[in-house]
Amino acid sequence: MDASDREFFQDLFLKQDERLQKQLDERFGQMDERFGQMDERFGQMDERFGQMDERFGQIDERFGQIDERFGQIDERFGQIDERFERIDARFGQQDERLQGFQQQLDEGFKEILHSFDLMVDHFDQKFDLVIEGQQVLAERMDRIVEKSDEEIGQLDKRLLRVEADLSTHKKDPNAHSGTAV
Repeated sequence: MDASDREFFQDLFLKQDERLQKQLDERFGQMDERFGQMDERFGQMDERFGQMDERFGQIDERFGQIDERFGQIDERFGQIDERFERIDARFGQQDERLQGFQQQLDEGFKEILHSFDLMVDHFDQKFDLVIEGQQVLAERMDRIVEKSDEEIGQLDKRLLRVEADLSTHKKDPNAHSGTAV
């Protein structure tokens, strides 16, 4: 094999390498794009958590108001001691209101816990999808590598045939063209 043959094969290999590198770059670009989409989704999740924190802040504020109201009620009880007989009926009403409020709080907490359970299930499903997507991507990359290995193997075989053909042609130029005597 002379220098021009080597250059030819070297150019051929370089072009194949560039083509494969370009395909890999495109695949990695697609992966980067998908990771960007995932980052965007995580940003949305962070935003939702921020909204939840804001709502919890509102709940805390309401509890502060409730504490304030209970403070007012305690103050009123101090005044009510003087009028105990009239307040006895009101006390029963307040007790019913507190029980209703307690039931509402219990229901509210149950709803919040249920919402958290649903969110956890939802996140589990999303993470399963992400993991599944990563596995599919890894399998796809394995198939690409196997396919490129097969193509390189076929190229090697073709190069060996061309090399043998060139070697035959160098020994007998007419044998190759079919004009041998």
